[in-house]
Amino acid sequence: MDIILHGPPGAGKGTQSDNICEKLGIVAISTGDLIRAEIKNGTELGNTVKEYSSQGKLVPDEIVMGILAKRLEQDDVSNGVLFDGFPRTVNQATMLKEWLAQRGRSINAVFSLKITDDESMFRCTYRLSNPETKKSYHIYYHKLKVLARSETDFTPIFCSPDGTRLTMRDDALPHKVQTRIDTYHNETEPMLGKLETDFNYKVFDVDGMPNIPVIKEEINKIIAENL
Repeated sequence: MDIILHGPPGAGKGTQSDNICEKLGIVAISTGDLIRAEIKNGTELGNTVKEYSSQGKLVPDEIVMGILAKRLEQDDVSNGVLFDGFPRTVNQATMLKEWLAQRGRSINAVFSLKITDDESMFRCTYRLSNPETKKSYHIYYHKLKVLARSETDFTPIFCSPDGTRLTMRDDALPHKVQTRIDTYHNETEPMLGKLETDFNYKVFDVDGMPNIPVIKEEINKIIAENL
């Protein structure tokens, strides 16, 4: 079974993808993670996409699909995939549909998480990450402790529960978050509409504003009744 999971920045796609994959026995693939791995490994492809991702811009479709196709050739995806945040454009959706069709597969459902722009900004701009593990933390939700304060302006420096100093994510600056929000509205949302009308995919809207267990329950109900 192949599933698409979408939502604006900070909607909780990563959290809910774990639940969906566990329920359906499939593997989650995030093109964002694949791209970041290319950047971290310093590949030629990674250097090409670095300028796009560091500014919160979408990487060209052909490059993204090329990275994704390489991952989809691995054995662990034969039972199905949850595409986390992909496709983001109609062109990507078309390329993915063709790739799946050549292998006798198709998208079974699309989950679209919904949150307000204000909530998206709040969740993203208060994000910090562990420079070693890349795990993300939220200052408010994780109630992070202050490790020290800046010597220049006395702003707090936060640490993870194990005491590791956390850093601000490159994409957490307000203007970059706003760019990502605008891109989602201008490019991704119209694409989601076309997935339902032009691709005839089942698109299920999910309220992403409540707490995690409530969202999980709603998604599980959709799976039980429709998949």
